[in-house]
Order: sequence, then C-alpha cells, then structure tokens
Amino acid sequence: MNLAAWLARAARSDPRRTAVYSGDRAWADYGTLALRVARVAAGLAASGLERGDRVAIFMKNAPEYLEAMYAIWWAGLAAVPVNAKLTYNGRRTLANGVVIDFDNGRVARPALKPPPVRKNLASTIAASRATINVDGKVDDWKNVKSQIVKLDTGGRAKMTANLRFAWDPDFLYVLVEQTAPADRVHEAPDLAAFSNATWDWDSVALNFDVGNGKLPCIGDFVFHLAFNSSGASDLFFAPSGKPKETRIHTATSGSADKGNRVIEARIAWAGLIGFAFNNNQSLAKQFGEIKPGLRFGCEPMLAEYNHKGQSYIGGGHYKKPTGFDDNSRDILLQE
Repeated sequence: MNLAAWLARAARSDPRRTAVYSGDRAWADYGTLALRVARVAAGLAASGLERGDRVAIFMKNAPEYLEAMYAIWWAGLAAVPVNAKLTYNGRRTLANGVVIDFDNGRVARPALKPPPVRKNLASTIAASRATINVDGKVDDWKNVKSQIVKLDTGGRAKMTANLRFAWDPDFLYVLVEQTAPADRVHEAPDLAAFSNATWDWDSVALNFDVGNGKLPCIGDFVFHLAFNSSGASDLFFAPSGKPKETRIHTATSGSADKGNRVIEARIAWAGLIGFAFNNNQSLAKQFGEIKPGLRFGCEPMLAEYNHKGQSYIGGGHYKKPTGFDDNSRDILLQE
C-alpha cells in the first residue's frame, strides 16, 4: 500500500487531530498536512515527473521533510533521501550525472521540463437535476434522466447493480439498484459492524475525487453504503469531518432473496466540498458553483460478501482507476 494512503485515511477520519509537532508546538493537523502534501504532489506532477520516477530529498530534519516525503509518495513517485551534510567539490554528481550544488546555487538549476499533456480518458456520468425524497423507494427517479452506470464484481462474484446520480443546489443524490442476486449474501447487522469493516459486507463504495486532479484536496471522500433487507436507514460510513455539514441520509429497501435490494442516499454539497478542501474557501471557489457543467471524479466499487468479491468500475480488484484513464468516471451535472 502507498504510505500516503494512511495520511489520507487519517485526514478523512479525524482532520482536526494534531499530526506533527515541532518541538512542543503543534505544527499541523491531519487535514492541513494532507492538503499541503496534496499541493506539493500536484506541483511535482505538473513538473513533468511520471509515476515511478525518483525524487531526491536534500534537507535538514524539519516538519517540511515529512511534508516533502509524503508529497512524493502521494504523487506516486519514489523518494530518495540524500545526506544533508554533503558538500560540493566540483566533481560529485547525483541523479543521472547532473552536478548538484549544495552550496547556494553555484551551479545553475536546469530548466524544468514542460508538464506532459495528459489526456483525460474518463467517461462522464450524466446526473440530472432533481430533488429526491430519500426513503428507499425509487418512485422519485422514474422521470429522472440521469445516466445508468452498470456495476459488477469483475467475475469474482455474481451480484450486479445499477448506479445513478441526481442533484439540486443543496444535495447530491445516489440510487443503487441491485440487478442480479448475490451468490453469497453477507449483510451488515448494524452500523457498528459495518463501520468496523466496510469491506466485509454487501456494499457499494463511491470514491469522490472532488479535486479531479486539478485542485489539491486532502483525499477522496469515500462513501460506503450497505445493502440491507430489513429496510435499515443511515447504514453508511463516510469521513467524519463535520457530520452536520454533510447531512448524509441513506435508506434501503428490497430483499437479498429476491435480488432487488435498493440503496438511496443524499449528501450535502457543503459537507462534501468542505471536507475535500479542508474548508479552504479559495479552493472551494475554484471548484465552481453547483450548476450544470460542473464535473468531478467518482470511482465506484461493488462488493459481494467481502473484499474478495469486490471490483472497481473497469474490473480492478483492489486498484481503483487513476481518475484519468479509460476506466475512470466523472460525474457531470446536467439539467
């Protein structure tokens, strides 16, 4: 696992907890650290570096060292720590023979390569404007023209489902309809059990990439939704952040025996955007207004029984789409 994923997970679960101390002083909480790391990672990607490239770190012990290390990992690069006590002798070389001057710029820096032109191959998921009563019933969706996304388990299990989105100025709505029965049924008995191990139950996970590779954010807002044959409500797991702002509500209906289970959900835009950008108003403004034409990433995953029967859109078992490859999906708001 990429170690930066642990930072993203901590930022999602408890963004206000102190992550780094400098002496006796709190230097950054997890939310702030993750946002700073994401910004540096975006800069590394824009410099022309590609996944797997090596990046040397030459700096003294300081909180910024941790920030740089995690940013390199976050960008999918390999960190190469360099001894900060090295001195320049006119002959020493590092990094493919390039002479590195560690004494205040006596060797000019080489010009940065232009950033690569990276084509976004993600398919769009059209989401129509509608206000939905989240009660587990599908009646409100009959006249909604939102695009259907077909989910399966990549041949690892039998269950399939259809996924749709809708929106209004306050909420993003989600509808999941089971379309083929599960070979093995494993429903979470309650919220505590589901929250403890979201990957161990019949469920859907939605990885919302609000920054969509263009804006730094503290990580995907991962929204886990559980199937339930007893009509349970609010059986979900999502980043804590500020729960009152997310105003998440879910409802279920149908039965596993009939293979027609339904999950319906809503999440407030204010909470989703606030979490993604750690309540940074400047970034939230750059994200844009909630109106037709707004586009952001979402990589869904369907799971039957447990993680062994899960698949991301496109068939990946544990590896989700990158956000810009041809297996990726972007939600596009429409009228």
